[in-house]
Amino acid sequence: MRKILIALLAIFAFMPAKADEGMWLMPLIAKYNISNMQQLGCKLSADDIYSVNHASLKDAVVIFGSGCTGEVVSDKGLVFTNHHCGYGEIQSVSSLEHNYLRDGFFSHSMDEEIPIPGLRVYFLKQITDITEEYMAAKAIDKADSIVDKYESESDLGLGKMIEVASYFDGNQFFKIEYEVYTDIRLVATPSDMLGKFGGDTDNWVWPRHTCDFSAFRIYADKNGRPAGYSAQNVPYKPKKFLNVSLKGVQEGDFAMTIGYPGSTNRYNSSNRIKSVMTNINEPRIQVREAKQAIWTNAMLADEQTRIRYASKYAHSSNYWKNAIGQNRCINRVSLLPKRQAEETEFTKWGDANGYKDLLKDEAAYYTDFAEIIKSRTYYVETFLRGVESIGAAWEYLYALDDSATADELKKLMDDYYKDYDPQLDKKVASTLLKLYADCVSNKDFYPSFYAAVDSLYDGDMQKFIDEVYSKSIFTSKDRFEAYWNGVADNKYENDALLNDVLYRYIDTDKSFANIRKALKSAKVSGSEYQRMYTEATMKWKAGAKLYPEANFTMRMSYGTVKSYAPADGVQYSYYTTSKGYLEKICDIANPDYEQDAKFVAKLKENKFGAYADKKDGLLHTCFITNNDITGGNSGSPVINGNGELIGLAFDGNWESMASDYIFDDSLTRCVCVDIRYVLYVIEYVGGAKNIINELKIKK
Repeated sequence: MRKILIALLAIFAFMPAKADEGMWLMPLIAKYNISNMQQLGCKLSADDIYSVNHASLKDAVVIFGSGCTGEVVSDKGLVFTNHHCGYGEIQSVSSLEHNYLRDGFFSHSMDEEIPIPGLRVYFLKQITDITEEYMAAKAIDKADSIVDKYESESDLGLGKMIEVASYFDGNQFFKIEYEVYTDIRLVATPSDMLGKFGGDTDNWVWPRHTCDFSAFRIYADKNGRPAGYSAQNVPYKPKKFLNVSLKGVQEGDFAMTIGYPGSTNRYNSSNRIKSVMTNINEPRIQVREAKQAIWTNAMLADEQTRIRYASKYAHSSNYWKNAIGQNRCINRVSLLPKRQAEETEFTKWGDANGYKDLLKDEAAYYTDFAEIIKSRTYYVETFLRGVESIGAAWEYLYALDDSATADELKKLMDDYYKDYDPQLDKKVASTLLKLYADCVSNKDFYPSFYAAVDSLYDGDMQKFIDEVYSKSIFTSKDRFEAYWNGVADNKYENDALLNDVLYRYIDTDKSFANIRKALKSAKVSGSEYQRMYTEATMKWKAGAKLYPEANFTMRMSYGTVKSYAPADGVQYSYYTTSKGYLEKICDIANPDYEQDAKFVAKLKENKFGAYADKKDGLLHTCFITNNDITGGNSGSPVINGNGELIGLAFDGNWESMASDYIFDDSLTRCVCVDIRYVLYVIEYVGGAKNIINELKIKK
């Protein structure tokens, strides 16, 4: 451990402008953060938060699923996370008969808990610096061998996963070991009308009244070890779980988050930021907006379609709106001029210290390759994330190329068809295939079926689409099953597949390879320019302390509960109450404010019990802090100075959409659901007093 800590201290050299800015690596808390944290009201020691020798707060925090955070809140393995983090899992066990999205679900005993196939949680076990070894291998073009060496140690059957993670844009590398549990069961979730209250209208917006939580339980074998689902498994007994506080929050109270922020780009140059705005965000907005409009109409017209597409829509719309807000906020805070002013100073240093013309050369790269980068975004958004049948055909091809087993192939397609509507997807295809042709000019970047439309379908794209959706195995589960039943001797690429009206084009298509080839033609790639610029920045600022960009590894951030003024004449309070929920549902024309009748009936009783705020007697719903978070922090515990759970982080605010690039204490806010709101809904709406009794509550 001492060796790791010394390595970390030598690496992270750069103090941010404000003490509460930064997503900090856990081993550095004692050196760089704890003193400031204690001045803000933290009563804990660094060892209480992170230790490799005994249980600490880090042992109560997990990766939840594939992109969120969760926290253990009882000695029986109960985990809280966000409703939107568990949304896909809730949707996967929902049906018209048991519509947990619409109605919610609250188990009243462990026997009622619902197993969720495929869901995993990950506990951090160990971090090891391998930078020297990785860089030596990279120097002889064998960096992949180091990744393979360590990641091949993973054994999910034994509950072990290893990843090699890059820090500082490829300048540092660490081996990270996790313990993985796979028997996870749904315990509680509010209805969509609470868990997603506000929908797209309120997404990334403050004030909020969303009860964004769900609860799951980790199960283990009788020895407490990871194990696949079994009726004989028992609730996991954690090393550490979080106590829950009902004291509420006040302006200026200390707040800490521990979680897994996904990605930030704080060290990006103005060149790279401009490219993201124009060549990634703008086409992403355009394609997703077209697709989501079609999905929305279908979901409003049919409940089964709404169930099938709810999770897909939420995933798509989240970063559609993020892209809109990010571009808007970058302009609002004048980020580009600020960054360019910094770069003027950097260039003076860089020209004299081995980085001459670095930013000038990078700017030329983004000018020369702009259309190619934009075409790549259109391609990914249209064919890999847009038209589902094309995306499924691509995934199947990749799985075959990776020598997937029969079980893996069948599961891939069963998961796809479970929530697939071919007629809806056909409408999307008709819109997006035309949009792609309108927006991408280089015909080398067109999938090969575009040329076939001209030669075989008289230039009528709709004729091709009609044939795909009436004949392809990727647009019909029955047709896929017929193909699958005809597979003999594990020869999956049989005539039925190779002659499929869609797959035959995907199998031979070179368009995406052409885009990648065009990007690789650059003497220096965009990512390599970024690596060099970050490397140079670390040297330029040598002697100060620097936190690494987010990369979905465990981080701690700290700050205070804090209101803000987003615009002239506007002042936002640091908290909201159920009064605001009742005000919003008066907007009956907005489906995002659909009311949960059972919740409204309970509110009107005006009995909040132990969950009433001690100062005003109201049910507080959400609050905001100036903690530094980003995507992946969803579900992170918000912890007070005593180490107790006071809320769950679930969003950022509209005015902070540029926070992936810059932290602004005056505007950047972490939006949290108040833990008292969560418990009120569990007890009063769900009637699940059994869950409340399981918690260790501090009043």
